[in-house]
Amino acid sequence: MTWTHRQTENADVYFLANTSDEKQTLSLSFRVGKGAPELWDPVSGEMRALPQFTKEAGRIRVPLEFLPRQSYLVAFRKEGSASAPASRVNFPAFETFQNLGSTWKVTLDPQRGGPGEVTFDPLIDFTKHADDRIKYYSGTAIYRSTFQFNSKTRERLFLNLGGFSDIARVKLNGQDMGVVWSIPGRIEITKSLKRGANALEIAVTNTWNNRLLGDSKLPLEKRHTWTSIDAGIKPNTQLLPSGLIGPVTLEKLQP
Repeated sequence: MTWTHRQTENADVYFLANTSDEKQTLSLSFRVGKGAPELWDPVSGEMRALPQFTKEAGRIRVPLEFLPRQSYLVAFRKEGSASAPASRVNFPAFETFQNLGSTWKVTLDPQRGGPGEVTFDPLIDFTKHADDRIKYYSGTAIYRSTFQFNSKTRERLFLNLGGFSDIARVKLNGQDMGVVWSIPGRIEITKSLKRGANALEIAVTNTWNNRLLGDSKLPLEKRHTWTSIDAGIKPNTQLLPSGLIGPVTLEKLQP
């Protein structure tokens, strides 16, 4: 864990980062005597109150949770406050509301060596596929699916992509929901979700490591990539997980 502290006219702000590949649950004591803690999420832009904290000898102790490689800001404002917390705990849990199924139409650009449109049922890591055009594909793959949503719930709902590599843009019913690039692969879709049929599109882009490795096995005239320098691809270079692996689910906050 690493951290730094900055004091402004109106707040004490701490930047905290989990530098490990493991989830961490900590109880941290901040050298602040006044104010209530808030969490500022640099990925989503969300600012919310942290309702669980205790004051002790001129300091404030806050229980915090960090996913692997996650970072955020904890602020103590002298005036004003963030939006009310979603629950009575600092980090409410999510529960699966609906599984969105396993059948997807996937478009892999032929100009980048892909086969065009194919069907994935179930979702699979590109590197596990028998077709070399998919196994070594690098670029953007567009996943499309239609799912039924029949609930009358008015709760906030989130899309969780499950496993994916390396970055994804989500569109629901033609509306851009934003980009997902870090753990957890979760994004709120409440405003665009509707009762009945919903059209979901997820564009997942990976690095070109796998295409370079695949091209190294082909004659020059059949390759899709070219570099002016040594890209470091060797016969024993490992393929990197790619594509949308899932499972893709709808989630809601536990009460």
